[in-house]
Amino acid sequence: QTCALPILDLVKMDIEGAEPLALEGMKKMLVKFSPKILMEINSDGLRNVSDKSVMELLYQMKSYGYKAFDIRKNGFGSQEVSDMEICKIINEVGYYDFLFQKSW
Repeated sequence: QTCALPILDLVKMDIEGAEPLALEGMKKMLVKFSPKILMEINSDGLRNVSDKSVMELLYQMKSYGYKAFDIRKNGFGSQEVSDMEICKIINEVGYYDFLFQKSW
């Protein structure tokens, strides 16, 4: 039996590299609700669990209509962060939280 959600505003993902798999499984919810997604990106986890790179995850998010924002610097009003900036941050620290939201 399925649970019908009336609304879905925010999804927090910190699943050590399984994010691409979870996103694929929740495609219908992403289309129906367009929730904001707070996601930790972990390059080693992505490679080991999903056999994906950071860039492949970012392309997947873009294919769903999402843009990335760095909320640690300026909170929820922060500006969009580029793929290259994300890769630079991840290369420096190994993992980092980003907010993804749909582009309107």
